[in-house]
Amino acid sequence: MSHKIIAAAAFAIVLGPMAAQATVIDGSFSGTLTGGDDTTGVFGPASSDLTGEAISGTFDYVTTLLTPSVSGSQNTLTGTASGALTVTVTINGFSHTFTDNTSSSLFLDSGASQITITSANAPSGGVDEDFSLEADDIFTPFITSTDPTQTFSTSDAFLNSQGQFVIDDAGPTVQANGQFTIESISTTTATTSTPEPASLTVLGIGLAGIAGARGWRRGALRRAAGPRVRRSGRSIIWPIPPGWRACWSGHIAASMNAAAEAIRFR
Repeated sequence: MSHKIIAAAAFAIVLGPMAAQATVIDGSFSGTLTGGDDTTGVFGPASSDLTGEAISGTFDYVTTLLTPSVSGSQNTLTGTASGALTVTVTINGFSHTFTDNTSSSLFLDSGASQITITSANAPSGGVDEDFSLEADDIFTPFITSTDPTQTFSTSDAFLNSQGQFVIDDAGPTVQANGQFTIESISTTTATTSTPEPASLTVLGIGLAGIAGARGWRRGALRRAAGPRVRRSGRSIIWPIPPGWRACWSGHIAASMNAAAEAIRFR
């Protein structure tokens, strides 16, 4: 019975629907801080004024962890799990990563060529961090659809953009904030290591082979064990000791001849 279960699982894997790969959008941006304070030295010396400093960053969002809501030319995508959106900011050669734990969102507007990225982390376990970024360019559109997997790149002079971040963690205390403008922003597409259909097919074929081998082995053992006799509705196997297999046919023939001779002399 177990080999039948394995075979069924194998065919379910080979013939069943395959899970789609998760699409990850990797992005980057650069700009200039228009204001901000580094209280505890997240990006360099403590109590620093961040105004005028260069800022760069990377972000990635996983489309399968975002629930879309499309209305006309707009698509509002809401995070459904931790890691839906991750942002890393670098100032003065020091980096800080905002990993979303509670809520995140992505807003696309193809009509206004606008993208908004928000990573919000409500206070939890002493962590209280927020990051948001908004970029649009109505004169030279770079957001052309509501599809979250689209890629783009722009550094147009008419790019209207701004962003801000707040880090206010406790235990230990980590505090910094800043407001910035963006000169360039771009994205590329990557994919996760979700099992591919080909890999699942190979797995299914392997399971089917195991099931077939087990079934063949059981049949071989039954054939080697010798004849069966029905008793009380149950099959009972008469085992044949080693070395008897070769003479089994002659043994049966001799028994049949003896029976025939007995009948003839009655």
